[in-house]
Amino acid sequence: VSTQSTWGTEIVFANQESLGEAATDNLSEIQIWSIFANLAANLGVDKSEFIASLGHGTTYDSQARLSWKFGCSRGVYGTPTFFVNGIVVDGASYKLQDWINVIDPLLNPSRKL
Repeated sequence: VSTQSTWGTEIVFANQESLGEAATDNLSEIQIWSIFANLAANLGVDKSEFIASLGHGTTYDSQARLSWKFGCSRGVYGTPTFFVNGIVVDGASYKLQDWINVIDPLLNPSRKL
């Protein structure tokens, strides 16, 4: 399963344009599940079993909801989200020097920027 998960992540990433909001905005939940089922089939996963695993109340649904709620309780509302010493840092557009400016003083408080 972990190998399928790894490859699944790569397949989803490679097909992200067809999975984004613009591409799926007018599709039903079942149609979107079907798109993912087709991608999963490339990994040898049975399409009907895959779709059945996505329904409300399934183990995966419960796990995803729990993870989402935990993330929200910690200030995560999207990706990427970064934490430095437990504080949310809006660093999605940070360059290397920006991160150096944030992290170096924490590693060496006597260092002046």
